[in-house]
Amino acid sequence: VASSEDPGDRHYQAFLDSREWKLVLVDDPTVNAFVLPTGHIFVFTGILDVAKNDPDFVATILAHEISHVAMRHGSEGISMRMVISAAFDLLRGACLALIGFSFPLQNDLIAGALNFLDETVSGNAYNRKLEAEADAVGLEFMARAGYNPERAPVFWEIMDESVASITDVFFPSTPAEEKTDKKVDEKPKDKKDDKAKATGNKKANEEVFEDDDGEEIMLTVPEWISTHPSNPTRVENLKKLLPATVPLYQEAKKHNLPHKKLIFAK
Repeated sequence: VASSEDPGDRHYQAFLDSREWKLVLVDDPTVNAFVLPTGHIFVFTGILDVAKNDPDFVATILAHEISHVAMRHGSEGISMRMVISAAFDLLRGACLALIGFSFPLQNDLIAGALNFLDETVSGNAYNRKLEAEADAVGLEFMARAGYNPERAPVFWEIMDESVASITDVFFPSTPAEEKTDKKVDEKPKDKKDDKAKATGNKKANEEVFEDDDGEEIMLTVPEWISTHPSNPTRVENLKKLLPATVPLYQEAKKHNLPHKKLIFAK
């Protein structure tokens, strides 16, 4: 970005330079990373295990988070949330004025549907838009910095393949008949590690819950109500952007970028 003559890129550079950047490595198996509007980036060791310390994979993670800050997604998300809430408030008010007093049951049903659309569908859809935008801008950032953008979709393919199988979570490896034969005085299994593993290995559109017996189960959340695009969707979108970003990477290599490789050491 710094080497570009485009005024828009210069604007990005000035804004990025104004942030107080800080990278925090969190020793936790959760496969995740996030950033604050201040420029504080938090990377969990779980996602580094997936990245296998590959510089291009690490660049994919960091460029995505930096893009959130560069595009001011924090303030944009709050502003859009206010606009969406106001729109649904008007719809609920109109519903109450038209049928609320004459048909209270129907009004309650419609209000419940509007609440679901407001809180789950519309808000999450806009969040997916911001995530897709961060993927696109991040791909350009890493290419300009000298990291291979063709490796970004490969990273998300690995992310999709490396998570725990839902079948393994629903059907543990210990058969039921073996469980019944266990000795009473046998030390109970510590579920903390299992919980960390299930939580850490879940996909972007999966959630981990506990059943009545306290066992961890993983349920797939449909993408249309998820806060993030699914990994296959991300792969498809990134591949479409490669023809525009690969030339930026090739130009950066002419300037011997990057000068330093991104390496994390535990």
